[in-house]
Amino acid sequence: MTEHKLRLHGIQKGSRIFKLAVPIEVLSKQGPGGDGISLECETLGIIASDALEFVALFVADYDGLACEDDEKLTEDAQEKKRWLLANVTEDARPAHLWSESWRCLYTDNGVVKSVNPTTDITESLWPDGIAVSDEAASAPVIHLRRQAALLGNHTHNIVEAEVETAAFGGEFVSVLKLVAPCLDGVRHELMRVTHGVECYPAVVRFPQPGRPNVTALDEDEFIKALTDVLTSDATTKAVAVLMEMSEPADVMGGQKKREETSP
Repeated sequence: MTEHKLRLHGIQKGSRIFKLAVPIEVLSKQGPGGDGISLECETLGIIASDALEFVALFVADYDGLACEDDEKLTEDAQEKKRWLLANVTEDARPAHLWSESWRCLYTDNGVVKSVNPTTDITESLWPDGIAVSDEAASAPVIHLRRQAALLGNHTHNIVEAEVETAAFGGEFVSVLKLVAPCLDGVRHELMRVTHGVECYPAVVRFPQPGRPNVTALDEDEFIKALTDVLTSDATTKAVAVLMEMSEPADVMGGQKKREETSP
């Protein structure tokens, strides 16, 4: 017999979500070979064979005890009712985010889910760890976003940077642009990066006519290409021009200057 302790934070039945103010412990027992699964919760006094039955028993207790007069309840039932009313908050999930077939237990380690018995249980064919990728951490767009977030520190946010990403025909395109908020959001493109599902090789293209593309075969080569763009004379000049154009007009200063230069 294998036992696991789960900390239960919430329960869902269709569109009804029950949030627990205080997480409670659920003991999950599993027999050899995966047989004889059971869930036991001493706090709620529930013993169930799976998540589906656990949810059904919880909701039955919640709906039944909440409407029942204390005089008709045993001392144990009264104590359970007080606990439910003090620690359980029912909330409705937006209609587009739930399915009536859902029967869920929300725990520290995620969701223990059992579907409606009237539907077929479909085995997931997705591999474990599919959402974890070392490649994603080094994607060109990640480096672009990080640098874009830092520009405002150098310009007092008068000139900022942003990254736009889109997909076309199996390719991802990310564009790094300067932005001048004081100029109604005027934008100036610095570079664009194109790559497939695999992040490298990545092709760096420039808005300047005749400037050759740069192909980065790996992350190090891309960082070098990005550094060259950010430290180039063209980028420095573009930032300076947008800074100057964003400065408020100094009417009195301009008038004084004209008076001093008058014959």
